[in-house]
Amino acid sequence: MLVIFDLDGTLIDSHDVMCLAFAAAYASEVGEGDAPLEGLLARQGVPLRTILQELDLPLSMLPVFARVSIANSGLIMVWDGVRELLDQLTQAGVVMAIATGKEGGRARLVLQELGLLHHFKLVIGGDEIERGKPAPDVVLKIQDRLGFSTESTVVVGDARADIDSAKAAGVRAIVASWNPRACAVEDHSFCASASAPADVARLVQDMAEASLFDSGGLLRG
Repeated sequence: MLVIFDLDGTLIDSHDVMCLAFAAAYASEVGEGDAPLEGLLARQGVPLRTILQELDLPLSMLPVFARVSIANSGLIMVWDGVRELLDQLTQAGVVMAIATGKEGGRARLVLQELGLLHHFKLVIGGDEIERGKPAPDVVLKIQDRLGFSTESTVVVGDARADIDSAKAAGVRAIVASWNPRACAVEDHSFCASASAPADVARLVQDMAEASLFDSGGLLRG
């Protein structure tokens, strides 16, 4: 089974760092006034380059945002229960990957600093794919690289872009509802909700069995 996780808002709580970095980048490259944080937050999961373009903001904000984010990475927290979930999935032989709107290099750096990188076979950032979320490209690329079918893939994310990307790729999804800012589940035909990270293992098992995928006792025992 392949489980593709989003990073920000799903595995880690980087909300405060993201807002701090965005405000600093806006002040540096635009000037006075309040940064349009609502526009940023409404587009979570989408690559920052795309967000800046949609908000008609200068791309020169990108390096400032990255620099401030890295300088404050110590403020990023792993959601309670995530480490235990990743340990459980790893021990069960589940293959895991990261699909994030964050730049790939910075995503791998954050994962390494938090001691999580070893769980993932592949990490693809928003700057490493032609079309970022909500397009299906990142999901399809991970499936192709790791050799998994649609039926044996599940996406876990907190943002609308994550879920739309999964739906466009034809795979099932789980909303990380332990994040209080997570999107709502609207289409229950392919998407479920996990109120805590511990629920993900059970939901992945249920989805595997429902698709008649040979789980081999996956996540049990």
